[in-house]
Formats: sequence, C-alpha cells, structure tokens
Amino acid sequence: MMNELISVIVPVYNIENYLPRCLHALSEQTYKNLEILLVDDGSTDSSGAICDDFAAKDSRVRVIHKPNEGAWSARNVGKEASRGDYLFFPDGDDFFHQDLLSILLEAIHRGDGYDMAICRIKETNGEESEASSPLSVVYSTKTQKDFYFDLLYEKGDSQFAVFLWNKLFRRSLIENLRFNPLPVAEDLDFFIRLFPRIKEVTLVENTLYYWIQRPGSLTHNDRSAILNGFCSARVYYRNYLALSEKEKTYSPFLLERLYVRMLFLRHHVWNSPERKDAFAECDFMAQTTRKAFLFCRKLPLWKRVAYMILFYCPSLTHWLMKISRN
Repeated sequence: MMNELISVIVPVYNIENYLPRCLHALSEQTYKNLEILLVDDGSTDSSGAICDDFAAKDSRVRVIHKPNEGAWSARNVGKEASRGDYLFFPDGDDFFHQDLLSILLEAIHRGDGYDMAICRIKETNGEESEASSPLSVVYSTKTQKDFYFDLLYEKGDSQFAVFLWNKLFRRSLIENLRFNPLPVAEDLDFFIRLFPRIKEVTLVENTLYYWIQRPGSLTHNDRSAILNGFCSARVYYRNYLALSEKEKTYSPFLLERLYVRMLFLRHHVWNSPERKDAFAECDFMAQTTRKAFLFCRKLPLWKRVAYMILFYCPSLTHWLMKISRN
C-alpha cells in the first residue's frame, strides 16, 4: 500500500535561479516511488536545459517541452501524461521537506483513507535548515463544510485552503478535472469545482512546504491586485452559474464572495486604465445576479443590504477602503 506511485507534476517557466533547489528537494525525498514530470512551458532562459540535465541523472524524470501558455496548461499536460496513483503539483521555484511525500501519503491512509492530504506552508526568502530536520508528525481532520468555509471566506487557517501545491491528491478524486485557462486564481477555480467531491480531508499540522517569495513572481507584481480581482470575480461568477441543482446549497457562499471581490476590484482600478472595463464587467455580473443575491435568505438581511449600498455607491466604498488602509 505504501509503495504506490506518486506523480509529481512541476510547471517550469523561466525560473533558472530557483529550479535547482526544487529539483534537489525532489531528489532528496525519502519516498522513492516517484514519477517526476517537468513541464517546460516555453522557457526562454536555461530552465529547459536544467530540466534535461536533471532527467539525464534520474530515470524517474520525464521532461515535456511545450510552447508557453501558462501554468494551468503545463499542469494539464503533466496530469494527462502521468501514471501515478497520487498527484502532487509543486511550483518549480519552491522547495519542501525531505519527508513531505511520505508523510502526506501516510496521512491519506489514516483511518478509512482520505482522498486528499494537506500540510502547512511557510513563506521564505531563503534557506530553511528545518527542511531536513526530524519531525514529530501531528494530524487533524477538516470536514467538507469547514474546508469550503475556509476556502471561500478566507477565514480559519488559510494554509489548508486554496493553495494547490501543498496537497497530495488521490488520482480518482481529480481524474476528470482540468485546470481552466486563467493567469491567476486557477487554484481557487479548481477547488470550487473539486469541493462537491470532497467528504473529509486530512491535515498535517507540520510545516513541510516552503513558498519562495521572489520579487519577479506574478503575485508580487504591481498589477497583481487588479489581475487577481478580475480573475477571482470571474471565477466566482462562472462557478455560481454552473452550479447544478444538487449544488445550489452552496450558492450563498459564491454570491457573497462574488460581491466582495467586485467591491475590491472596483477599488483597485479606481485610478487605473482598466477602470472602465472593470466597472462595466462588474455591472453586468451584478445585473445578472442581483435578484438572486437580494432574495438569498441564507445570507443575513443586513449583509445583503450593506453590500448593495456599497456596490451602488462606489465612491463611498472606495473612500471607506482607502481610509481603512491608513
């Protein structure tokens, strides 16, 4: 049971200064039955060559070179080419504890077995000596309801929510799910669609994944707030419209998060060239969901009224958000 194949799918794009550390972390994993798929998404630096050199030294490694489309595409390509019983999707500029995969696999097999295991993360700018230190593993569980609450409301312990790369998935859980073409918020979109399949998840309370904070990454770009606002609002809107009758019970969560995202998006674009397009798109999404939101009795009346006032008084909303940050 504990010799099952894990497919590690790594999207790679212009990360030559960080990729060697990630590949070293993979080669040092104490769990050895791995299939490592490095998907070079059209890198223009030496990242592709680094992948090829690594593959020449480790028979478990396969490199796929493809034109640049984005991490979502690289993950789809890697997932389709993989053969493992379990799937792990680290970012190529991060690293992790040498026991990460063995611990996550053991966590999945606890009790009657789970479909997904999650570990804690740590943001870092450099070396982490504890990445190879002995651990006393601590487990816990999270129900479907709690997991979804943390995911959509961004409360609770967010480390266990929306990130893709600190989780090990049983293949059967995500077999027919693809990543949608989004520059950001693809993890959010993926988990909203995955959520109805999840019954309970197992958590590893130890820090096993190290998230490198690099200045050139998309999340640290000056325009990241605007881009994330656009994509997140669209994710909530499209997934709300796609809810089946069986899933309608989750519509209050999606509707509320949609309006929160639209309020923040319009605040971030206030003085930007994207303002006209953002306001027009938000107006359209509000027009098509306003009635459902106003009559959603699962949301408190005060909240529905407050969000409507804020949405239709954008100057007031912008002023309130501005002073709240000072």
